[in-house]
Amino acid sequence: MGGPLELSFVVSALRRYWWVFVGSVVLCSAAGAVMRGETQTVYESNSLMFISPPSDSLANAGGSSDRYVAGQLLVLGSESSAAAVAEALGDGSTAQSILSVLTVAQATSSDIVQLTISADSPERSQLIAKTYVEQYFGALQSQLDVTRNTTLRGIDAQLAALQTQLDDIDARISAAMEPYLPPVGASNASSYPPIPPIEQVVPELVSQKQTLLGQYSNVSAAKTQLEVGSQVRVTSQVVQPPTLPITALVSSNRKILVGGVLAGAFLGLVLSVFVARVSRRVLDEEEASELVGVPLVGAVPSFRTSSDRRSALEYLAPVASPFFDHLRVRVDALDRRHQALVVVVTGTETCVGTTTLAAALANRFAVNGAEVIVVDADSLHPELTELFERDDASVPSPSGRSEPS
Repeated sequence: MGGPLELSFVVSALRRYWWVFVGSVVLCSAAGAVMRGETQTVYESNSLMFISPPSDSLANAGGSSDRYVAGQLLVLGSESSAAAVAEALGDGSTAQSILSVLTVAQATSSDIVQLTISADSPERSQLIAKTYVEQYFGALQSQLDVTRNTTLRGIDAQLAALQTQLDDIDARISAAMEPYLPPVGASNASSYPPIPPIEQVVPELVSQKQTLLGQYSNVSAAKTQLEVGSQVRVTSQVVQPPTLPITALVSSNRKILVGGVLAGAFLGLVLSVFVARVSRRVLDEEEASELVGVPLVGAVPSFRTSSDRRSALEYLAPVASPFFDHLRVRVDALDRRHQALVVVVTGTETCVGTTTLAAALANRFAVNGAEVIVVDADSLHPELTELFERDDASVPSPSGRSEPS
């Protein structure tokens, strides 16, 4: 039998159990209508920012990398940024309440980022947007200050190490020159030999000192540039300050209602397929044919029958006769010459019409001249057995005589 994922099975399940599908859609739509609540009036304050990596010159700004802009979008939408804004506002706001009114988007193919705040009043939306922008740029500057201070501490450590080496070299030079100097307190220094140049006495120490002095000068110059702020600075800037909205926007939360309808349709589809799979009733003629493993002749037409099964044996409604004649012909095609034809009528459940079908089929065989014996094998509801136990009934033949039943 076809699996539940086959399109034909799904379509048949929806056709048979359409009420399950419709009921799910109605229920979920009602839930969505309740959840969406009333319409809301909001005001949006917008701010535009140019995002650029920190640079050593404002002239170099403008070459923003996409990776840096993407990273700053995450920073702007992070919970830590929202928490800093909520703390700066100091009005009981929380990070979640700030994030719920925040929208951050990057303009297509540009380094411009739009920050939007939606609030219930124009002043509130502008205040939150302004605080957000101030906190963002303050955080950028703080990060550079931390980096700068860390670098300054490293430079100071280098200068101290270089100064220690210079002091050591000066001490070694003094010790090397001491034998050539006149004694302290000598009255006639001219009587002593001339003092040789330091370069002649300790040339290697002089060379080392000159190298260290060059390094000290370079490190000191780097420190001076960093202290005056000419090395790295924030190049991102505000293009448009937060606006004060004038026109209100109306939000009806229609997405929740649409979501409820879609969810109901999906749930109804799943439930319809599930019910079709667990049901003992077949969905259509194709499934019935697959179940029994033989081609399906057709479906019994709907016709009125009496509660007395004698009526199906003795008289068949005209609307039903063509179908049972067709069924009789199909059965006759299985006939073997000189052998009795045995037809078994059975069903998967009680009270599904097997007795009526057997009686009607016997009627058509008898009317067309066949000798028919009806055997009632229903042990739970032997209606035909009880019927013939009361009276001696037979099915009329075309010649007018009665055939045993």
